[in-house]
This record gives sequence, structure tokens and C-alpha cells, in this order.
Amino acid sequence: MAAQFDLYRMADGTLVTVLQSDLLDAMTTRVVAPLIAQGALPRALPALNPAVTLGEDVYLFMPQLAATLTIAEMGTRVGSLAAQRDALVRALDALLSGI
Repeated sequence: MAAQFDLYRMADGTLVTVLQSDLLDAMTTRVVAPLIAQGALPRALPALNPAVTLGEDVYLFMPQLAATLTIAEMGTRVGSLAAQRDALVRALDALLSGI
């Protein structure tokens, strides 16, 4: 099961987190959003791209780059961002409704 806000490392090293509700667990695909190293972007919008700290590294959540992947494409589960749920849902609200 790939639960909502689980964190995966794809074969190419990209980190993605599952956005899709657990109610859709029977599907073989998941809607995901990538995390990008904070220094890789010249500018980010804090409401849209909250920072996520993983160990000593800081990444930005990028819901505007959301995609659908098969479970096999997602790679290896490496953790969960469920503790940051509120910030991630606010970012999705900013993306979808502007608030």
C-alpha cells in the first residue's frame, strides 16, 4: 500500500510524495508531487512550496509538478511526510483555489 504522504525515491533519485487519498488504495496508480532540493530553485512561493526537512537536507514540496505514476514507477518507500500534512494540504489549496 502506498499511503497518502508516503515518501518514495524513484530509480533516478527523485523524491516524490503520494497525494492521493487512501480511499483509492485499490488503484494501481498514485498522484504524486516531487520534492526538489531547496537550493535548486532561484525562487519559490512559501505558500505553494513549503520546505520539508529530511535529515540534514531541506527540500521544497512542488505540487505544481504533480503527476500520476504506477506504483512500480514510484520506487522505494523511504519515509512519510504525514507529520507535515497540514502544510502540504495548504499548498494544495494554494495550487487549486489560490488560498
